[in-house]
Amino acid sequence: MQRTAYLVAVLASLTLVPVGAHGAETTPGPSSTPSTDTKAPAPSTSGAPSGGGWLLGGATVGAGQTYFLGEFGWPGIDLSILHGMNDRFDVGGTFSFVYGLEGMTSVEHISGIAPGFKLNAILKLNLLKKAKFNLGLRLNPGFAFYVPSANLYVAYGNRFHRDYAMFGIQFPLEVLAGIVVIDSLSINIGVSVPMVIFFVPDFSFVLGVQPGFGLEYKIDSSLSLTLDTRFGPDFIMPSGGSSNTEFSFRALFGLAYRF
Repeated sequence: MQRTAYLVAVLASLTLVPVGAHGAETTPGPSSTPSTDTKAPAPSTSGAPSGGGWLLGGATVGAGQTYFLGEFGWPGIDLSILHGMNDRFDVGGTFSFVYGLEGMTSVEHISGIAPGFKLNAILKLNLLKKAKFNLGLRLNPGFAFYVPSANLYVAYGNRFHRDYAMFGIQFPLEVLAGIVVIDSLSINIGVSVPMVIFFVPDFSFVLGVQPGFGLEYKIDSSLSLTLDTRFGPDFIMPSGGSSNTEFSFRALFGLAYRF
């Protein structure tokens, strides 16, 4: 009887002792099993321009991206800001201090130096976007104000007093194309059609056709160097006077910064 009670007690004690207490390995439950299906989060691309980040060609700067571009050369100094509304459309504005009348070096063989300023909106539409090629349109409506020297009025038949200023509205149109040579370099070609209607001191119309090229080099993801050129004739059509044609060009070096 005592032996039976002793065996029952030993068996009971064995059933109450955890298996791990005897040195056996325990199998972790499902809750302690480390997950092997969790994927590492994708690297953030919020800092990369989704539209390519190009300013001069036919591409856009990228949805939600904002760039500042400062340019200097002939016929003046341009300060521009450009914002990507989406991958196909940019808006912005340009303030220009100019010292060459519509880019002309002379007007009827008289110096074309004329101080003034311009204020323009920027509307840029991408028409075609490939990995290495892009095509777009750019319209810059705005106004122009000049205080030319007396010699410039020779082009208008000497009809104006030397103290008169020139004021008008402009709506230049550009067809732009970009060729991406490498990820950091784009070659740009385009044709500009500058159009200005002067109302003060008298009505006159200036129309140009200027093809040209440009370069854009990305130093890093936020900083770029630019070169923008156009060359061609300007047709000056004053009211009540004879029309004439002058050579006009622009050659601007720039530095762009992405905010």
